Amino acid sequence: LFVTQELGKIPSGVVTVLTESCRSWPESDLITVLMNPTHWASEHLQRELKGKANVLLLRVPSWLMSDRLNASLLLFPRGLRVTVRITLMPVTVVQALLLFLWLSIWMRRNRIDVVLSHNGGWAGGMLKCWGIYAGKLAGICGRNLVISNTPLVPSLSV
Repeated sequence: LFVTQELGKIPSGVVTVLTESCRSWPESDLITVLMNPTHWASEHLQRELKGKANVLLLRVPSWLMSDRLNASLLLFPRGLRVTVRITLMPVTVVQALLLFLWLSIWMRRNRIDVVLSHNGGWAGGMLKCWGIYAGKLAGICGRNLVISNTPLVPSLSV
């Protein structure tokens, strides 16, 4: 199981790694890619992995994720974003717990044996983080969180 979450369409090394990993994966293994409901690369992945019979692309049910709200909050000033997030904190906590439980039950029912969450940086999205913890609750031994880059201290030059 590959778990991926992205809100905006930006150049993404994670999508490239995911696409190339699925392309080169042995046909004998079934790969499931679980995405957030508004993942920008959904159509890209469908197009690029069209001939791969062993790749299944799925989206988390939209009621478990607040992608649209998070994306629209980026348009507002920081103070308003913080106020809205604090106000919605109880709903967010309940939503996170429901996502966690849904993921662990889904993984167990679908007999997932490895969970891979590939982040382009820290901190990862809710789906990526909860995917790893839900895998533990589901009894999956193979859980991997890959972080592709680390922040560079502004005073350092490359």
